[in-house]
Amino acid sequence: MKNKQLSTPQTIFAGATAGLVELLIMYPLDVVKTRAQLVATPRNKVSVYGSLKSIIREGGVTRLYRGIAAPAIQEPIKRSVKFTSNSFYSRIFPDENFHSRAFCGALAGSTEAIFIAPFEVIKIRMQAANRLLNYNSSLHCFQSILKTEGIGSFALGVESALWRSGTWNGNYFGVVWYTKKYTYPLDDDAGKIKTMGRNFCCGLIGGTWATIMNNPFDVVVSRIRNVLPGEPTAYHHAWQSLFRIVSDEGFFALYKGFAAKVMRLGPGGGIMMCAFDLAKSMMLDD
Repeated sequence: MKNKQLSTPQTIFAGATAGLVELLIMYPLDVVKTRAQLVATPRNKVSVYGSLKSIIREGGVTRLYRGIAAPAIQEPIKRSVKFTSNSFYSRIFPDENFHSRAFCGALAGSTEAIFIAPFEVIKIRMQAANRLLNYNSSLHCFQSILKTEGIGSFALGVESALWRSGTWNGNYFGVVWYTKKYTYPLDDDAGKIKTMGRNFCCGLIGGTWATIMNNPFDVVVSRIRNVLPGEPTAYHHAWQSLFRIVSDEGFFALYKGFAAKVMRLGPGGGIMMCAFDLAKSMMLDD
């Protein structure tokens, strides 16, 4: 089975399945992450647990899932584009080494960032604490942005998102490839449980390292996409915003929301890899 390849429709289905599983399990941490990133003051000391409790006190358990409709629609698109484009770029650049796998992953992430930009804008607006009275639902948020800001606002922050997604996916796919091949290699006849355990560990390591590398760009994306027309802002482009944040708040401000983000995308990277491989194995089994 290891030598078999998924067709494009199968890759899309497997990627979409992987994304939805990861989203449903990990979404509350994404809300905590976004809110922490949007606080433009020197580093705060609120823990992930404290943030979760605060959000629940604010609006009940359902507040942890505020805005999930947009990413729920987005995830099948995001993950299928991620895995499909990574497979496509891997055929163009087939060299089996870390640099090639990371490069293809970065291209896949950049492709993904373009497709999901509108959903990301809606998600961040819905998660932001200072927008709770602006939007009643993800649909209302979409309608409001379209009516008051124009369709171009759905591409807000896409330049920064290219850096963010390219950095995360390049590191993720590169590290997953390396750890599968050199750190946890398995024979072709390894059992499914052992293979799934290996894939989770590789995805966990890849997701954790990728999050360390891309968190600064994620902070920038969150801040740029939460700006309404006419509001003053210090954030315009990726690198300009990075330097501005460091200047105003210190270097560690680039890692606001990191604990929640790595708690999501570390294990989430493992869950995503396992879900993708499980869907793949089910479709390739005779």
